[in-house]
Amino acid sequence: MKKLFFLLPLSFLFCCSQPTAEDEILVSFTDAEELYGFKNLKGDVVIPARYIMSFTDTFNKKIALVADRAKGLMAIDKKGNYVLTPFNFDNGPDYFEEGLFRFEENGKLGFADSNGNKIIPAQFECVSIFRNNRAAFCEGCKKEMEGEYEFWRGGKWGFIDKTGKKVIEAKYDEAGDFEEGYSYVTLDSLSFDIDTLGNKAE
Repeated sequence: MKKLFFLLPLSFLFCCSQPTAEDEILVSFTDAEELYGFKNLKGDVVIPARYIMSFTDTFNKKIALVADRAKGLMAIDKKGNYVLTPFNFDNGPDYFEEGLFRFEENGKLGFADSNGNKIIPAQFECVSIFRNNRAAFCEGCKKEMEGEYEFWRGGKWGFIDKTGKKVIEAKYDEAGDFEEGYSYVTLDSLSFDIDTLGNKAE
């Protein structure tokens, strides 16, 4: 009985403990100057309106994606602290694909999850989104502009898995995203399909 007497209050405290600030749900709002910030569900301002754009309406993860006038795209935590820089894709933060999105650090690209955890360190000159658990990466590619659009050209392409391991070496002149288990690649002017292990399709 004594053990039960001591366990019940602890169990009660655990069940009824208040959510931490990290767990609190926030929602975006705009002020009179059309700047974005975040409030809690009670309407209290938690992060003042200072961003020129918010790409997160309901802040229920550990990060929100916003745009700052001086710093550009950024992921912030629920205290408004900088976490990382999302890759700028199609005039906005990179899309979440298969649970990951690309981020930039020191001129390289890596992958983070929806909570801002860096799953694959920034180490690639260029790398595509994940499809079928594979992402194409390039060694020796250069970024070029055509009008307002950026392209990666030159170099050799291969593929990584979601641990960042290079599962198919960078040897292809061109490589498309995997669709239904196959990627269309070009090597020495010949184009063909390969499977997720790099085997040429029959």
